[in-house]
Amino acid sequence: MTGRKKYTKEEIKEHKLAYQRIYRQNPEVRAKNNAYGREYGKRPELKEKRKIWSKNYRDKPENKIKKKIIDKEYHKIYNQKPEVKLYYRTLNRLRHRKNKELGLCVNCSNKPEIGRIRCQKHLDCQKKWYQRNRKERRLYNRKWSEDNPELKRKQDKESSVRHRETRLKGKRRYYHNNKNKAKAEYMARKIDIKDKVCSVCKSSNKLIRHHPDYSKPLDIVVLCVKCHNRLHNTKND
Repeated sequence: MTGRKKYTKEEIKEHKLAYQRIYRQNPEVRAKNNAYGREYGKRPELKEKRKIWSKNYRDKPENKIKKKIIDKEYHKIYNQKPEVKLYYRTLNRLRHRKNKELGLCVNCSNKPEIGRIRCQKHLDCQKKWYQRNRKERRLYNRKWSEDNPELKRKQDKESSVRHRETRLKGKRRYYHNNKNKAKAEYMARKIDIKDKVCSVCKSSNKLIRHHPDYSKPLDIVVLCVKCHNRLHNTKND
């Protein structure tokens, strides 16, 4: 007589799992299980137990670290999706517009100071962020303006019309505070640079009179706009 086949523990587990999968796929069984789960979950003593258990689980330091790591990985994958980026961008724009119209802070909906978009708290945060990522922002802005010259021109025109009065006030303040510079610039205008070329890149477009030393107003270096901006940006860095 041949005896029964002896199954290992792993094989018995697999058989049980396979049976459970087939059994749970039955729609009547699924409906029963769901109904029982809903009724069972509504009990107040179970809710309290679950709250206590989840709180104890969350308070453990190793579980906190695990959750942080999982959340970071999930957000990295989730936020890279283009549809998600677009959704959040549109949401933020709508919120910003609404808050602007109501005269509230763009970020937190609190009332800012008169003539400002953000409250003092978010202005400080923005300042710190720009200080930390100054070089990156500058590089990004340069790249964007090179890639989108038409849009840049359009934006510049609109901003010049919008901020005409503030620009004029700034100019007057600058000439009042920097009289030596203003005097040197005025005297340098008499020097003709029409037939000259940029001393760095040898281009003849949009030339500017640059003063290495403002105490010598007629001693100038001819530069194009790009080279001039680059020179001043490297000095600031």
